[in-house]
Amino acid sequence: MVTTGDAVSAVEVVPPDERRVCQLILNRPERANAMGPALVEPMLACLETAAVDGTRILVLRGTGSNFCAGFDLSGYEVESDGDLSLRFIRIEQVFQLLSSAPFLSIACVNGAAYGAGADLVAACDYRIGVGSSRFRFPGYRFGVALGTRRLAAITGAAVAQDILISGRVIRDDEAMACGLLTHVLDADAADSEIDRLSKEMTALDDLSVRTLVTNTRRPFGDADHDLAMLARSVARPGLRERLGQYAEAARQEKSRHAKTSEKY
Repeated sequence: MVTTGDAVSAVEVVPPDERRVCQLILNRPERANAMGPALVEPMLACLETAAVDGTRILVLRGTGSNFCAGFDLSGYEVESDGDLSLRFIRIEQVFQLLSSAPFLSIACVNGAAYGAGADLVAACDYRIGVGSSRFRFPGYRFGVALGTRRLAAITGAAVAQDILISGRVIRDDEAMACGLLTHVLDADAADSEIDRLSKEMTALDDLSVRTLVTNTRRPFGDADHDLAMLARSVARPGLRERLGQYAEAARQEKSRHAKTSEKY
């Protein structure tokens, strides 16, 4: 295994093997693999490299008990609205690289995939739930239009609207029913499925792989339009304040749940 930097890199990359399967591992378990610059920038570099180095399958995993907790709120209080806006735009660029990549992308989702973490899963071709996966899309609660059309392309407009309006947690059974997950497997079975795909893809030449993955993807829409909609939403004054209000509401909700659990 190699890393995209020093020994404590937030992203670990296993370069393509003999079947050209690359592994991208989110490695900030102490932050539930939340998407801060230390994670997002290496992800962008990895995806840009994978698009040109002959990678046929890219597998995303998260270390620890959760896949990805979404936008990293640590230190947001000292960032400007402009800094925060740029961070959201860079995250959207990760999603766009994945959803337009010339390789097959597979998310192996362990535990929670919330916010940008759920959007990261939605940008992938195969979405495998392992380890009681669960999802939540709270972005509109702080006014950020991130990944909306990718979710709607997978689930349909009405289901996506219900998920986004409610902000509820989606368990793996509901995620399978609405198409957000393509498989629910244990870890060994997930690895076997990836092995099967990679073996069968050896029968295809590189151009066939690129054409296949491009032509079979759902039409997510105009990438420039999606980026413009995101930019418009984060350009509204008060982004940092809205994030703070959301973070405080999340803390209060967590405290209420903890107190309720203590009673039983």
